[in-house]
Amino acid sequence: MVGTDIWIAHKYISNPGGDGGKTRIPTLKKMNLEGQTTLASTNEEKSEILAQALFPPPPAETTVPADYLYPEPAEKWTEITQDQLTQAINNLSPYKAPGPDGVANIVFQRCQILTDYLLPLFNATVNLCTYYNPWRESITVILQKPGKPDYLQPKVYRPIALLNTTAKLLSAIVADRTSFILKTHNLLPSTHFGGRPGRSTKDSLHLLENTI
Repeated sequence: MVGTDIWIAHKYISNPGGDGGKTRIPTLKKMNLEGQTTLASTNEEKSEILAQALFPPPPAETTVPADYLYPEPAEKWTEITQDQLTQAINNLSPYKAPGPDGVANIVFQRCQILTDYLLPLFNATVNLCTYYNPWRESITVILQKPGKPDYLQPKVYRPIALLNTTAKLLSAIVADRTSFILKTHNLLPSTHFGGRPGRSTKDSLHLLENTI
């Protein structure tokens, strides 16, 4: 057994990293408007088909009238505080996969001195109505939906976006502040569940059951 274990260890060390191509997306099929089926075998062809299936183009025109009169703001936006930034950093998953910047969340949690630089940057982003373009960059990972009978169809895959850590931190602070304002001023109906903290799919099912 010892000799066998040595050869297994040698195999893992000498071979290049990977799983033998098990995570590679197989050849995809797509049907065009004429009913003809096209096959995508190269990475470029697969990327194009997945992008068309998972990221449809936005609507050409907005539904908001051009002369729409918005109501007065329910609350003025105040600057982000040190406590809000620290709380957002502590809420991060420490070893979650990072985005293109390669910075893991644990870096912000271990290097508290970075908050002295992040706080004025975040407040300047809001006050000056600007956004750092590299923060918009992300890595999209395509994963298979489990239990599907045919993985040749592009719609059996789902995208996972890996965002830059700094941008994700700012988005978390803005989302928490927005949720607090919405809850304080009762700007959403009580039956609204999407994107609200403390309201899961189970809560909506309980409401449906009680209503019935």
